[in-house]
Formats: sequence, C-alpha cells, structure tokens
Amino acid sequence: MNYLQSLMYSLAAMKIDYKKEYKELYKISQGKFAIIDVPEFNYLMIDGEGSKETDKFHCCVDALIKLSESIKFMVKKGELGIDYPVMPLEALWWPNEKGQFDPLSKNGSKWRLMIMQPHIVTEEMVNQGFKQTKAKCKLSEIGEIRFDSFKERHCAHTIHLGPFEEAQGTLDNLNAFIEDEGFMSTGVYHEIYLSDNRKVLPEKRRTLIRQPIS
Repeated sequence: MNYLQSLMYSLAAMKIDYKKEYKELYKISQGKFAIIDVPEFNYLMIDGEGSKETDKFHCCVDALIKLSESIKFMVKKGELGIDYPVMPLEALWWPNEKGQFDPLSKNGSKWRLMIMQPHIVTEEMVNQGFKQTKAKCKLSEIGEIRFDSFKERHCAHTIHLGPFEEAQGTLDNLNAFIEDEGFMSTGVYHEIYLSDNRKVLPEKRRTLIRQPIS
C-alpha cells in the first residue's frame, strides 16, 4: 500500500464530528456562561424575514436540512467515504427596517438560517448536492440557499433548556454576564438549536444563545 492509498484508507476510517472537535463552542452546562472565540467555518445559508411561525421559515429549515443530508450521504458514499453527523440548525436574528424586534417572539425580525459544513465539503460537492436535492425535493427554497463562510470571533454564550418563549431569564442573565465581564454586545444575535425541534418536546429543547461582544 503506497502513501496515498494509506492516507485514503485512514480518512475512510474517520468519522468527523465538529461538535466534539470544537466542544467549547457547543457544550456548556445549564446556568453557566463562557466567553469564546469562534473561528471561520463554511455554511449553507438562506435569508428571510418574520417570526419562526411563518411557512417560509419552516420551508427554509426543511430545505437546508435536506440539502445538508444530501451532501452528507454523497460524501459518505463517495471516494473519501467519510461519515459525519449533520450539524445543528443555527439562526442569526436582527431587526427589520421598522426597528427593534423581540428576541422571544422574533416579531419584526430578519433572519439567516445556517448549517455548518465540514471542511471536506467543497463548492463542487455543494453544486452536485443541489442537483440531487432539487430532483427529489419540490421546495423552491432549495434554490435560495448559498454556500459561504462566516466568522463570528469574540462571543459570550450560554444554554437555555425548555421552550424559547420562556427564555427571558436566560437572556437577562447572559446580558448581565457580558456587562459584569466588562464587555458590550455587538454584532448579530445568534441561536443554535442543539435539539431537533421537530422531534423534541418543548420542555426538553436545548438552545445555545450566542452574542458577539467587544
């Protein structure tokens, strides 16, 4: 077996799990707070406007997940043979042109839904995934997804357990932590849905709340 074959065999035996590789970015106990530096990653992204309850939001979620799953299985069955779990759904939230929004209800907001892609996923793979997913999925939102990088840098974060409508205390505590540490909130408010809200009861849902700071 030559070096290249040995390397390919080693990669084929590997399973990538970014949540474990970057556990400081995803794992934090309830009631705890931390300041982290978030490096640049590649994502599938799609933008929209309105609350989580709109049909558009749900269709965009489904489109992102379906495309991410298509790419995952394509990589697993392809030449590299590398397996990895699809990363959690994430959302950036900011006010629309009319002013501020309520982070609990998300009314009056714009959003960017994102799912991180492993470093082995290339633009060519994404384009191939688009073709496969469009052939199987009738969601028009598939065509609105783009592949791009995002670097968040310095952030504070914490975890909320339960329905997000009851997260006011968690948000207040995070803001108090940021102030106590001598920072101020900057940038775009960020949620990472560690639980699949389609399958997990509201009282057991885990949402990572991340706020850029300076």
